[in-house]
Amino acid sequence: FIPILLQQLYHGPKAQLPGMIGATLTAAGIAMAITTPLWGRLGDGIGRWRVLPLCLAAMALGMGAEGLASSLGMLQGSIFVVGLFQGAIGTTVVALLAILTPESRRASILNYSLLPAQFSFFLGPIMGTGLAVISLRAPFMAGALLESGACALALLLALRLGSLLAQSQPTPTDAVAIETVEAESETPTAV
Repeated sequence: FIPILLQQLYHGPKAQLPGMIGATLTAAGIAMAITTPLWGRLGDGIGRWRVLPLCLAAMALGMGAEGLASSLGMLQGSIFVVGLFQGAIGTTVVALLAILTPESRRASILNYSLLPAQFSFFLGPIMGTGLAVISLRAPFMAGALLESGACALALLLALRLGSLLAQSQPTPTDAVAIETVEAESETPTAV
């Protein structure tokens, strides 16, 4: 729905419209390509549980700003900002799953971790179309709400992991999380 909204806000020559849409989306893709490794490095340094909620919150705000944009420049800026944070989410989730999953189950869990993205490829357009009937901006607001929910869930999980870390080690890092989760999953339970 971004190209449609871009088209509505664009007031220049019609011949330049496809180039403007392409340039806007390319800029967001370039921003994502440049920042994704930086988010990975930051996650290595301060912890992925800190990076994930930050990026989810930024995405929620960016999507909300896209839906509220009243000018072409506002919309293009919002799209670019979303691109800055978008690449961190999937890679951070996969890294966290790889760290927190016992090695014997890691491959199957990582394969299943792609399922939500695969569902979004066909459910997103279907749901967006239904929402766009109400308003072209409704899919953006729904996306912002869903990202906000994901952010809240990530924060809850981070707090849970934080309490596990506090019980086991004084320094909460992802490396300690590995040891904690693996120790809990390998501890035999009494029957």
